[in-house]
Amino acid sequence: SMLPLTYAFAHSKLTKNRGLEKDARKNLAKYFELNQMTQDALRQYGLALEDLGGQTEKGRMSAILANLAFATFQRGNYHKAVQHFRQAIKTDPKLSYSYQLWATVERQQGNYSKASHWHQMGINVLLTPRIS
Repeated sequence: SMLPLTYAFAHSKLTKNRGLEKDARKNLAKYFELNQMTQDALRQYGLALEDLGGQTEKGRMSAILANLAFATFQRGNYHKAVQHFRQAIKTDPKLSYSYQLWATVERQQGNYSKASHWHQMGINVLLTPRIS
């Protein structure tokens, strides 16, 4: 909320310059439109994380970390990606997605035994009943 004096000052400046008032209204409308688009995107991203198996807060955080790890690898930093994958698995060791994505990275690196290990870990997680 704005102080009455500040409001009066802003109002007087805007009414003196109609072009400035139009620009301010246009910018405010853009802000609200972008804010709504951002909220919609975040809602959709949350649903996408749930689709990956992140039905819990820990699961969603783990999926985000796994995605960060994969993006880090794609930018060329394998060692930092591994750190992110470790953090993702530590956050939620019951989220198969993190293991599967790590396996994909290892396979792309040519580390086939590591890739096989992480695939198997992901499968094991899927086969183990999840108790919350």
